Amino acid sequence: MNKPIVGIRLKDSTFVPLIDKENKKTVYVCKSDFVNRQIPVYVCRLSEKAEIEKIYKIGSVELNQEHYESLKENTDDSDNSKKFAKLDATCSDDGIFELEVSLGIKTDYIHVKSYEADIYKEINEQEFAEREEALLDYGDFIKRKVTTAILLPEDDVKNILTEKESVESKSSSDRDEYYELAQKVKIKKPVRRKFIKFAVFAFLFAAAATIYFVFTLFRDSANIEAQTRNSDKNTYAAAKIDSEISSIIERSEFFYRLYLAQSNNELKNKIRDSFFAGEKTIAAVLTQDDLLKNDKLIYSSGIKEDTLDSLFSTYKADVENAGKGNKSIRNISHIVKSCSALIFYPVKSAGAKYDVLGIVINSDHLAALCNENGNENLTFLVDDKGNIIAGLDFSVVLSSQNMCDYSIVNNFVNDKSSKMQTSFSKDEEKYYGAFKSLMSGSCAVITVNPASKIDLKKSKYVLSTLCFLALAELFIVIIFAWITSLKITIPAKALISATDRVSAGDYNVKLKSHSKDELGTLVTKFSMMCQSLLKHENIKMSFGKFGDERISQIAMNGKVSLGGETKFVTTLFVSIKNFLDITDKLTATEVVELLSKYMDVVFKCVSENKGCIDKVIGDEVVVIWGSPLTSGTPKQDAIDCVKCACAMKQKIESVSRELRRENKPAIKLACGIHSGPVVAGQIGSSDRKEYTCIGRTLKQTADIKGRALLSDKDILITQDTLNLVQDVCAAEKVAYDESSDASLNDYAVIRMTGDR
Repeated sequence: MNKPIVGIRLKDSTFVPLIDKENKKTVYVCKSDFVNRQIPVYVCRLSEKAEIEKIYKIGSVELNQEHYESLKENTDDSDNSKKFAKLDATCSDDGIFELEVSLGIKTDYIHVKSYEADIYKEINEQEFAEREEALLDYGDFIKRKVTTAILLPEDDVKNILTEKESVESKSSSDRDEYYELAQKVKIKKPVRRKFIKFAVFAFLFAAAATIYFVFTLFRDSANIEAQTRNSDKNTYAAAKIDSEISSIIERSEFFYRLYLAQSNNELKNKIRDSFFAGEKTIAAVLTQDDLLKNDKLIYSSGIKEDTLDSLFSTYKADVENAGKGNKSIRNISHIVKSCSALIFYPVKSAGAKYDVLGIVINSDHLAALCNENGNENLTFLVDDKGNIIAGLDFSVVLSSQNMCDYSIVNNFVNDKSSKMQTSFSKDEEKYYGAFKSLMSGSCAVITVNPASKIDLKKSKYVLSTLCFLALAELFIVIIFAWITSLKITIPAKALISATDRVSAGDYNVKLKSHSKDELGTLVTKFSMMCQSLLKHENIKMSFGKFGDERISQIAMNGKVSLGGETKFVTTLFVSIKNFLDITDKLTATEVVELLSKYMDVVFKCVSENKGCIDKVIGDEVVVIWGSPLTSGTPKQDAIDCVKCACAMKQKIESVSRELRRENKPAIKLACGIHSGPVVAGQIGSSDRKEYTCIGRTLKQTADIKGRALLSDKDILITQDTLNLVQDVCAAEKVAYDESSDASLNDYAVIRMTGDR
């Protein structure tokens, strides 16, 4: 394998190599080149033909906030007070990559970071971990501008462009090898034939189902349309008739009240004559005592006058019901021998009593309203007993025929619903019916439509059209299935041929599928498996050697940066006060039990507050927030640390109460907390790796914990930590005696005042 290419990827997707032919290089970057204060570092694996095969992420260049803010915004920034970040990279022949990061202006640069990695080992480990997030498409680089003049010499630009051409030519050769492998395999019963058969069968089944569904849908749609049209006409006729009846009642009531208010008989007669003079619908207005007739209308309609006086006694039940405030309407055509109807209407009088008006009307007008929309639908008016009032033949109306043999009428009479639409059968013929009740249910407009009138020509036309289209589409499906099957069979045959080579012990199989579907992915994964089969256990063992399981997982995911790096952290040192004195009073078993309870509290609180246990020495536990686990900001890390210490104190107090009940010595914690920079990284041998932090910050934390052991305070923090948590934490400065260092700024945590 040729020596890999190591480079960085800038914010604008520019790829910048970090090593040249002399195995070294210096690159200058500015603020706009970083993403979240980071520049990722990649290693490009090369084939035997010096062609780029894979690109892996192996770490990142990360600056702290202070260093990041000091950088120039971009290369055109003229601010001479701002700095560049200088990256000095070297790579030995055995693959040891070193990167020095410095900040400065012109020739005055200050070293801030160092990175070191074995790039051959990184390639092997990441290649066989098969982590998709670490694997990039080289096309992401070559499809964009390669670099800028300030960052990359012209020779390097030419080299990258040459590599692009190599990749393109390689694609053609891969394709030839791909088809060559597929042609070597002969199948007795090819899947292509089965695929075409299945496609044709599936299409025929789907086409038949679609034709049946669409035909049924159109047929049902015609039926629904008929029902809807029937219901609309019913609603329209009901609105017309309801308006007419309401108008008749209003006119009659107005006339009756005006007539009743007069004491002069002559004036009453004038009012009566004036009302009936232009009235073409109302034949008479009856009360218990009066009969006010429209002589002209009675004469022209052929109504028998001698029967009008007896109407109240004939419909005694309706009169009594109207006296209770209820309306009703009856067909009296069979009594007066003319198409007429009688409306019983309650008129509010003194107190809670009602006067009953009997309004005799000519029902021909109602019949005209029923048939206003033509004769396609049968529309008529019935009373609450199902008797016809208007709308049908004269003979039917004259006989006051009961219409309950229509199911829709029977539904109105029995259900007393305000509105309904349904289908029913009568005399072996299907009907669509609808009704709408009027006058508080005392009558209803009925509309009936025979199903035989529905036009099915549209459905038949649709059926023939669908059959024709299905035949045309069948031909297209057969051609499409044949072409599509080739995209399945060729990769499958190539995979079969490659499997034979692997079975024979040849693992040098490098298939590259040109499709992005599942089969193409399978071919690519198979090729990756052939390259990584023997090394999978090595990567597992390598990343499994970290002490903390969570850190191991971070390393496995490629999120641990190269070498050592400067991190801003908050550290906690915690131990038991007077631990040696306590152990002297307990047996060995009791000491172990005590430590177990203590460690359970500490470990649980650390886990709940997002800390990382660095080491445990006896009763002392070192916990770090900010590296490699962080809550996002140094402030939040510090808050989580102080919250953790407070939680430990509270739970240890509960443990102490339990110990006192058992006549055992109680325990108190000594917690020291400090915030500051550390050097974090992987330390250890090949047999064991440990991610840890070193630096003055840990020494200062240990010192303040030591002072907590000697004081009566449980939790002490430094000024640096207090600056980060002061808005959510109440603390008081510790006053030491004169013999102590006057420069000490220790603060005792009283309580948390907020929750973040």
